[in-house]
Amino acid sequence: AVESEDPAEEPERRARGCRPQFQRTGLRVLAHFVAHPLDGGRHLSYLPGPEWLLDVTHLVAARTRVQDPRVASLEEGAVVVGREPGVTSVEVRSPLSDSILGEQTLVVSEEKVTVTELRAQVVAGLSLSLRTQLDHPAVVTATARGTPTLRVLKQEATLSVWLSFSDHTLAPLELYGWHDVALTVTSLDRAVATVGGSPGVPASHPWVVAEGPGRGALLQLSLHPPDPCRRGRHRAAALATGTAWL
Repeated sequence: AVESEDPAEEPERRARGCRPQFQRTGLRVLAHFVAHPLDGGRHLSYLPGPEWLLDVTHLVAARTRVQDPRVASLEEGAVVVGREPGVTSVEVRSPLSDSILGEQTLVVSEEKVTVTELRAQVVAGLSLSLRTQLDHPAVVTATARGTPTLRVLKQEATLSVWLSFSDHTLAPLELYGWHDVALTVTSLDRAVATVGGSPGVPASHPWVVAEGPGRGALLQLSLHPPDPCRRGRHRAAALATGTAWL
């Protein structure tokens, strides 16, 4: 935590996350899609096959909870936030009987980790590819990928930013909220690209504008605590840095 220079600012700074935070993780709930036989038998038909799982996170969000909210909490049914060291579980309960339909053990460790690097990709557009499954000809898999190339002047692109931790895990910056961190993006060649925004998009969300031809690791990223937490000797210290290629 950063030492306060003004006691009156302490409540605001604490509310803005000026203390070390526990890691967060996204939550996905997967389930088999099955059909029961008409004759009442026990043989189930898995659709399209037993190796396939359906993402039902949004369908069961209202029935998903952390067994011990002192250890962790669940935000919007999809983000698990550590609160204190301990062991608990994430449960999905039946809306009819309140019985547990599925659960997963969750451990919040005392081990401290740090953000070691920012990994970022310029997303100027999307490419879509389709392919069929050899063992399931009726199934078509669609894959979308971000493309980093800005092809015309004044074309805009956003940045996909991930946090790399010292425990060798990755997490998208969005999991931690744009209000709990300050991300600075600087262009190393303003003749090629500038960093700005777009109407209705907060300044904390990076936005890149093409200004001329060029390529390379031209964007410098720095992650800082929110402004109320930056005081005195800690003001200029970055939590992590990284570059982005375009």
